[in-house]
Amino acid sequence: MVEAHVEIADLGPGEMQEAALFCVYDNGGQKPSGGRFHQGVLEKAAWARARHAEGLRIKLLRVDGVRAGFIEYLPGEIAWRPVAAEGYTFVHCIWVRGRYKGWGYGSRLLEGCLEEAAATKGVATVTSRRGWIADKSFFLHHGFEVVDRVPPFELVAKRFQDVPPPSFLNGWPGRAARYGSGVTVIWSAQCPYLPSRRQDIIEVSEARGLRARAVEVKRCPPLGLAEGEEIGAAVSPFGTFGVLLDGRLITCQPLGRRSFARLLDRALGEGDRAEAD
Repeated sequence: MVEAHVEIADLGPGEMQEAALFCVYDNGGQKPSGGRFHQGVLEKAAWARARHAEGLRIKLLRVDGVRAGFIEYLPGEIAWRPVAAEGYTFVHCIWVRGRYKGWGYGSRLLEGCLEEAAATKGVATVTSRRGWIADKSFFLHHGFEVVDRVPPFELVAKRFQDVPPPSFLNGWPGRAARYGSGVTVIWSAQCPYLPSRRQDIIEVSEARGLRARAVEVKRCPPLGLAEGEEIGAAVSPFGTFGVLLDGRLITCQPLGRRSFARLLDRALGEGDRAEAD
């Protein structure tokens, strides 16, 4: 059996579009998912180039020349999740494409991050079983521990020093309520899928006669003020995406049109029942 050629490349500022493209490609990184995500790819690349100067690193895994996975991390002080993680290295995303799972490639990506972070307090990330971010089991296998919980999210960390663990910055319901009536989409360019999903959600909401708007998280941390807003942007531990209905969080997942339509109809039905009661 021929051993695969494995390469992990540290992408520079001029290569960030390759990382953004990988997220929306199928068949091992060769076939584009569709032009509808083109704007998201451009916005992600621009976002990543700006963050690179602040310490963002994206490592792209290639197996026999094919894009197979990546890891994205940066200093905890500027993590685009609402966490208190000063002195830690924070992992935004780690992903290995389906047919490459089970070969230890995810471990290689994470171990490289751990080695680079050796002089820091440790490495932390937000996990969940509900998709779009990694499950905690992978990290626990590598010596991480759960240090904070806001269901369905868990903050895990691997500490290199005898220091306090990182923690979530809480207060989500109060911040969400300040957005008021209608549908509000909190989003950022940190993920190339989000601009398209944002538009889908706005259109589905307006088709039901609802006031809908989008608020972009443009600076870190997302707990802070969004551009043009006077209220905190983060409404959940996910930080960079969330959908509110009348000031109440209904999902942190960037759902497509059909899935969001079903969710919104259920949420509207529950609201009608509550008013009737």
